[in-house]
Amino acid sequence: MKSRRFRHKSYSRYLCTLAVFDSLVLVAKLLDRVDGFLRYTDRPSLYANYGDAGCKVYQFVEHVCYLMSSWLVLCMTLERFIAVTWPLRKDNLCKPRYAVSVTLVVFAVMSYSQTFRLIVLEQDENGDCVAPRRYQAVYVALHIYLYQLVLQFMLPALLILVCNLVILYKIRRLRFRFAERSLGRCYHAQQLPAGHTHARRNKTTCMLLIVSFSYVGALLPLVLLSLAIHVAMHVNTDLARQMFEKLNDVRQLLELVSELNYGINFYIYVLSGAQFRYELRHICTRAHPFTSSPAPTERVFHFNRKSRNTSNMYDGGRPVDVT
Repeated sequence: MKSRRFRHKSYSRYLCTLAVFDSLVLVAKLLDRVDGFLRYTDRPSLYANYGDAGCKVYQFVEHVCYLMSSWLVLCMTLERFIAVTWPLRKDNLCKPRYAVSVTLVVFAVMSYSQTFRLIVLEQDENGDCVAPRRYQAVYVALHIYLYQLVLQFMLPALLILVCNLVILYKIRRLRFRFAERSLGRCYHAQQLPAGHTHARRNKTTCMLLIVSFSYVGALLPLVLLSLAIHVAMHVNTDLARQMFEKLNDVRQLLELVSELNYGINFYIYVLSGAQFRYELRHICTRAHPFTSSPAPTERVFHFNRKSRNTSNMYDGGRPVDVT
């Protein structure tokens, strides 16, 4: 995403930042798994020596990373919404420096929303980060309602679904218009380059739509189950306990599904983007560097082999299509 072909794209800034925060979330998940294994084998907890200050900072950073992973997907969706709804203004509204500014603003807002963890959390004798009794009701309300329901899922998911539905509707209308114009006599002579550009933009839009829909699909089941158990706790404590015991295996399975959201984006890029696959091949095979051709097709590349004769790949100084 930082190559010359992608660095001028504003969505590449979001994708790079999303990769960073998703990686931090996966590291936190790994640490939790290691801590669970240590506790299961009656060994000291991984967080035993954190202290109150370390406990506060770790919980703050972890939950900010969760929120940034959700809201960066929303930022990409809103950018695609602008690009599809107002295509003539896309170059002015969707610039890389704007993407950096939006990311910094979102990071500041999400960090501010989690400052309560720096105030109320303490480390107990078991090494767990918990809220003391005097702050427990406030912490539960802020953690469940503000963090889990509103900021992490409900608000971004609702906006993502609305924007994606509008984007799909616009794409369908554009395809219908292109199909009507293709019936004209001069379409192939005058509009072929625009058609290729339109197809490339549609590929990028479809890739980002898959990323946003995978976010909603991975987190929705776990959020609904957690919400049902929380409501049952207020209605009937015994009922909530029975639900938790019976659905514990299902909850663990849904947690694994939700964790796929933080590691699936890379495979979405590989499966849906031909240029991304070529750039990945370039990174993995440094012995054969290449640069992409400015030709309309994305499958034309100029290979520069230092140790081999390149006369068979050039004809009069012009690159030959090696595909």
